[in-house]
Amino acid sequence: MKNLLKRLRLSTAFQAAVVSVLAPALLLLPVPGWSNPAGGVVTHGAAEINAELAGHLKVFQQSNRAIINWESFSINAGEITEFIQPSASAVALSRVIGGNPSVIYGTLKANGGHILINQNGILVGPGGVVDVGGLNVLSTLDIDDNNFMAGGNMVFSGSTAAGVTNFGTISSAGGDVILMGNFVENNGSIGAVNGTVALGAGGEILLSSAGDSKISILRGGVGGNTGVNNTGTITGAAAELKAHGNVYALAVNNSGTIRATGASRVNGRVVLSATGDGSASGKIVNTGTIEANNRDGSGGSILIDAGVAGEAEIGGTVKADGIGNKPGGSVTVLGDIINVTEGALVSASGSRGGAVTIGSPTSSSVNVATGATLQATGSSGQAGTITVAGQQVGLEGTLDATSAQADGGQIGVIGDNVSTAATSVINSSGFGSGGLINLRGSENLSIGGGRVLSEGQNGAGGRVIMTAPNTIVRENSEISADGGAQGGNVNVGGGFQGKNASIPNATNTTIEAGANLSADSTGGNAGSVVVWSDKDTIFYGDVRARALGAVGNGGMIEISGKETLKVNGNIEASSVGGRSGTVLFDPGNVTVGNNVGADIENSV
Repeated sequence: MKNLLKRLRLSTAFQAAVVSVLAPALLLLPVPGWSNPAGGVVTHGAAEINAELAGHLKVFQQSNRAIINWESFSINAGEITEFIQPSASAVALSRVIGGNPSVIYGTLKANGGHILINQNGILVGPGGVVDVGGLNVLSTLDIDDNNFMAGGNMVFSGSTAAGVTNFGTISSAGGDVILMGNFVENNGSIGAVNGTVALGAGGEILLSSAGDSKISILRGGVGGNTGVNNTGTITGAAAELKAHGNVYALAVNNSGTIRATGASRVNGRVVLSATGDGSASGKIVNTGTIEANNRDGSGGSILIDAGVAGEAEIGGTVKADGIGNKPGGSVTVLGDIINVTEGALVSASGSRGGAVTIGSPTSSSVNVATGATLQATGSSGQAGTITVAGQQVGLEGTLDATSAQADGGQIGVIGDNVSTAATSVINSSGFGSGGLINLRGSENLSIGGGRVLSEGQNGAGGRVIMTAPNTIVRENSEISADGGAQGGNVNVGGGFQGKNASIPNATNTTIEAGANLSADSTGGNAGSVVVWSDKDTIFYGDVRARALGAVGNGGMIEISGKETLKVNGNIEASSVGGRSGTVLFDPGNVTVGNNVGADIENSV
């Protein structure tokens, strides 16, 4: 039995597929034959070990800090090991110097803090409980005695291949819960209602006594499969899952639930990181639930960072939403390759929208799949911001920065090559005015038939900017900046006459037949639509800047190619109750078909 458990601790079972095999096996294991901890020797501080009561080991600690070296430290089902300490800030370090792993099927409790170190591995089995009042650490990495006794920041290190696995319940009423090892697995429940739950995988880890970041991975562990795996439930004021990853292995996997609820001294924050000391990268996978809120109900912050060469696969639910009438928080996903998978929800919504950021300009590939949603909506206030950035950006899902009672938010998609699919919806509309949508490619931009909407239901339409050296809007694409009080602005390939320095001009712009561009108004003046390129513009679609209400004038439409223009679409700048608008053609050479609308005031 001992050898079996030891082999389990030396496994690389952090990967979800392996965990699914190990979990049933562990649940069927007979109750271990080890009794309460034995062979304890106090080496630092003052403490007395009392084992007179059968099945209930008591450690009476007199000093604020104490170190006890144990020959073994396991707790059988029905047994209790209890540390009775002078205060909640007192901490005991229990170090196993024998050759067996620690197997806890019973109860370990302390009114203060407790650190258990066993380089052979630690398993909290089903029904096992580790419940302390202060700092609660389970680690297969060791610490220097003087470092521990001095307090403050503590560095844990080692070369063991063993890790920490939990199938039971680990908690702290007033402090942090820290699990550290070559690998860390949680298949049970971990809670720190007033502190941080931190799971760290590596060969050297800094445990900070202050600051937002509780653990920092200073060095990688043994072998190539170091990682953190959560299939259970993690609840704390904040949560950190960190590993010193490598690009060939799964560094952090969450298929369970992680909730950060905030506390008086800790903001609601969740971090999943594979960056180690800042130079590492790895793979992070989420198929579970991650939620972050501050104590007042406002949205917290979520950071998922796979590193500059790492990969992030985001499924499930990732939410930093505000609760009640509170604003949304922030969600940031970083890595070299980022895939937001089908059915995923990434949200920073609230009374006012928060911020969702996926990728960065250095990310090589960012994709949002069909059925996936990024949202930063506002229920009563303005919507928030959504930013998607990478070298190759593909959008098949929904980007939602709408507001139910106020103005729309901002959506920015920036890359070398940006493409949207027919299933995509990019929406910054508002109950008041529309927001801003900015789609830019440094090489190519392809709008592939979906919807791009920045509409204002009762106010002005928003602003839509779409540009790249090669810009194409394909059939069945719907681009709208319609407004109730006033039409908005649509710019494809550049600004008016190509003279807006804030909008890079396209070299070539194509609007295919069946594509629709609109800046209508139902209660005031229509807006403007500009289609531009510095070289060749082909316009075969439909464009409208109409005043459809009892008052208001038609808008302004410019379709121009600095060298060549081909036009054979439907163009309308009409007005029901006011003046028709203006249409401008301003190319070097123009070919005009017979489908140009006639209800315009000026055609140049």
